[in-house]
Amino acid sequence: EHLVGNGPIHILQIDVEGYDADVLLGAGQELLERVEYIELEYNWMGSWKNQHLYDVIEMLDGIGFNCYWAGKQKLWRITGCWQLYFDVHTWSNIACANRKRVPRLASKMENIFQRQLMDSGGLASGMMPIETAARSSSSSATVIAT
Repeated sequence: EHLVGNGPIHILQIDVEGYDADVLLGAGQELLERVEYIELEYNWMGSWKNQHLYDVIEMLDGIGFNCYWAGKQKLWRITGCWQLYFDVHTWSNIACANRKRVPRLASKMENIFQRQLMDSGGLASGMMPIETAARSSSSSATVIAT
């Protein structure tokens, strides 16, 4: 669907069974620069079997996104922390915050990650699940789901 206008896109949620990178590449930089938060899946299906997550993360970093592996109330940063085994094609959720458009959300997500590094027991008290952090950064949201 064509999105008219040039205002912010609060959430871009992508779930297209292995063609998530194609959606991002097709959206183009101009549209992605308007996005505040992206959720996508990474797996072995569709185009992912021939694409490298590294390339997608680098593209999003260049636009201004920090991306994380998203688990149950946990975030593990991918941007700037690349490991070769990250390109192993397994099912994962990835959450990305645009550090230029929503610096508070990007900071909250980074704080969750940093606290996890210091707390080997899991989620430290007082940390918000990613869903709560995303909702608390914007009172009204424009959501695009594919």
